[in-house]
Amino acid sequence: EEELKKAILVVFANKQDMEQAMTPTEVANALGLPALKDRKWQIFKTSATKGTGLDEAMEW
Repeated sequence: EEELKKAILVVFANKQDMEQAMTPTEVANALGLPALKDRKWQIFKTSATKGTGLDEAMEW
């Protein structure tokens, strides 16, 4: 949709406290984010159970 073309995209890469968690680069590639040339996006490593990364993402 036209009004979403310039929307900022924030991805919460949750479960980062787990050993098998994907890295932010792996998440970006899996979602095809590098192909989004005209959109600002950012991935934040988070762990909801530990509460890490959430504040940083919300402040961004």
